[in-house]
Amino acid sequence: MSTPKLSSKIWNFFTINAEDESKANCDVCNKRLTRGRRNARSYGTSALINHLRSFHHSEYDEYTRSTESHKRKRDDEEDSKRKHSKQGNLDYFIEKMTPFGQNDPRKHAITKSIGEMIAVDMQLFCLVEDIGFTRLMKVLEPRYKLPSAMHFSRTIIPDMYLSVKAIIQERVDKALYVCFTSDAWTSDNNLHAFLSLTAHWIDSNWERQYAFLQLRLLEVSHTGEMLAAELLSIMEEWKVVGDRRGILVRDRGSNMVKAARVAKISDLGCYIHTLQLVVGESLKTQKAVRDAIAIARGIVSHFRHSSKATAHLKRIQESLNSNRTDDVLDVTDQVHPAHRLIQDVPTRWNSTYYMLERLLEQKRDWCIQPGSRHQIFNRQSVEPCG
Repeated sequence: MSTPKLSSKIWNFFTINAEDESKANCDVCNKRLTRGRRNARSYGTSALINHLRSFHHSEYDEYTRSTESHKRKRDDEEDSKRKHSKQGNLDYFIEKMTPFGQNDPRKHAITKSIGEMIAVDMQLFCLVEDIGFTRLMKVLEPRYKLPSAMHFSRTIIPDMYLSVKAIIQERVDKALYVCFTSDAWTSDNNLHAFLSLTAHWIDSNWERQYAFLQLRLLEVSHTGEMLAAELLSIMEEWKVVGDRRGILVRDRGSNMVKAARVAKISDLGCYIHTLQLVVGESLKTQKAVRDAIAIARGIVSHFRHSSKATAHLKRIQESLNSNRTDDVLDVTDQVHPAHRLIQDVPTRWNSTYYMLERLLEQKRDWCIQPGSRHQIFNRQSVEPCG
């Protein structure tokens, strides 16, 4: 039978009975005392302490002194642990509130990550000075002091650009041949003109690779000669010269066609742009089609330029879908999504298709019978719906 671990100081004066562990023998008078029922969980030392207090006073005093000494020692240890814990928490708090040093690696890692976020998500530099963002960073890392927007625009992003450019340059250098796609366009307000150039190549693993090399702001009118000079300048900057230059895919604008000829670069017209021109011209050949598209654009434009009309249309959509027995809704109609109307874009022929498709889908809601309380606009400007 294994001897249980005895931690109480009372066992300096008693011994567990060898024949019955529920009993204990007094070492002073050899009297046998009961520790409890024959269940280890019910064993206790109360009877032993009472026996010592009643019959062996000097031993009881010794037991009391040793117990108090043990208790003081234990309390001292606990106090020491608490003080150490408090000191540790204080040190941790001080550490968490002390700003990073100038060369702290975590500081530089956070700054780099913020720079990557600005670049990848195309955020404004002033993001780092926005109240919400500064509060977020203070909660996430109180030790980090956000650099200014100017620091990101003049140091972090330019350094990151040079690093990424070096990586792309290394990959482009390994390509035997490099093809290009390019486009030139002006901003919506016609204040700025841009030229883009993207490189395409096959790597050593026969996998297609591409990289957007540059977007240039065109300070002068984009004639064919000027575009040719800009294209050659970008290609030379990226060290793609001579026979390594493959085909340039460009739109069918006369200035881009001339630019390829002047630069003496093999070129092809963009298939998508060609399709756009073909479909666009075909839609203009029939007056009925032209008129239908013009009317459709007028209807969509009415809602796009009037928040009141848009809100009215939305209420109609919700009302007709929720009350299918309304006098303006045939009981055979099916409930359909309350989608917004789509405005087409002249340079995307399929957007015209989507505009017409959406108008037909929402015809029940915007094309209301004359005299209805839901009528939206004067029907003299739009042919009756049929």
